[in-house]
Amino acid sequence: MTQKNDLALKAGQNLKRLLEEKGWSQECAEENISGTLNNGRQIRRWIKNGINSLSTIQYIAGIFEVNVMEFFK
Repeated sequence: MTQKNDLALKAGQNLKRLLEEKGWSQECAEENISGTLNNGRQIRRWIKNGINSLSTIQYIAGIFEVNVMEFFK
């Protein structure tokens, strides 16, 4: 696996962690995040397959009010 894929997967794992910390279910996140970006299944895909787009990570970080680097810890 390449470093880029590793970082994408790490971002997906951290999205899941942030959801849990905020107390949001994936369904709640789909309403708050995906409703403006993509269809409702996107959250599940990001968690499973990772987030490949930095602009998407920046957008989600803004919703969670966290630094983008939270997605790469």
